[in-house]
Amino acid sequence: MLPTFLTIRKKKGAFVLCAAEDIPHRRMVGITSVTHPHIHVGNGRGYAGEGSLVTTALGAFLTTSDKPNCSLREMMLSGGYDWGLHFEDAWCLHLSINQPLKKGEILTVKSLTEGDTSP
Repeated sequence: MLPTFLTIRKKKGAFVLCAAEDIPHRRMVGITSVTHPHIHVGNGRGYAGEGSLVTTALGAFLTTSDKPNCSLREMMLSGGYDWGLHFEDAWCLHLSINQPLKKGEILTVKSLTEGDTSP
């Protein structure tokens, strides 16, 4: 479910994440992807090259730009020992809006290279 201040619109043949209303200040939005050492789906690589990056519904509609208005921040979801053998952790990328946005403006983030989860 999207926050009420965001919407998905079709622009130039693609579905993108847009501001549903004027957003006057910075704000945290939500989780765009998660990773865990034992999740192996798709081609993306997870945090520290282990497992894979799994995109959420929020992250599926993000657009990349050389001049992004949002950022992705790494956050640890949980950590613990796998059967007491070694420490494992699960991470996510969290979307934050960095500047005021006008209604209808597309949310953009910096492009990530394959295997890189650092914003």
